Amino acid sequence: MLPEFLNVDLELESKESLDLIAREFGDKVHVLHNGPLQDIPYLLAIEVYAGDDHDPESIIEAFCDLIEGLPAKAKASWRKCTARRFDIGIESGTGVAKRFGALCLSVSPKTLKRVAALTAEVVITIYPPMAPETKPKAVAKTAKKKKKK
Repeated sequence: MLPEFLNVDLELESKESLDLIAREFGDKVHVLHNGPLQDIPYLLAIEVYAGDDHDPESIIEAFCDLIEGLPAKAKASWRKCTARRFDIGIESGTGVAKRFGALCLSVSPKTLKRVAALTAEVVITIYPPMAPETKPKAVAKTAKKKKKK
């Protein structure tokens, strides 16, 4: 399996509820989590329904468009966040990619300036390859055969 770009999630952390931002984004995003998580008082993790889903820059730009278009109260909530991350997810894979043996992704200076103006950061999360799935049905059939004997 080759290394693979998965998606970009926007993750916000705050000491206050992030419901207002989630509501303002509405059906333009998919909410992965909204609420407390472990030691984080409020975490909002979302994916956007825009941009080219094979291009992290396009997705980040779509997020920037949404954030820049927030009304004043939601922008105030954004500014109160203790963390603002565009998290680029990559599955590491076990094989060699086509270009120089690696997966190459880029984000232009223009987009990075937009991210910086929003006081956000870009992070990269590399997930290990997915373990091969076991076949529970085959195990169940074997167990049934042993019981019949």
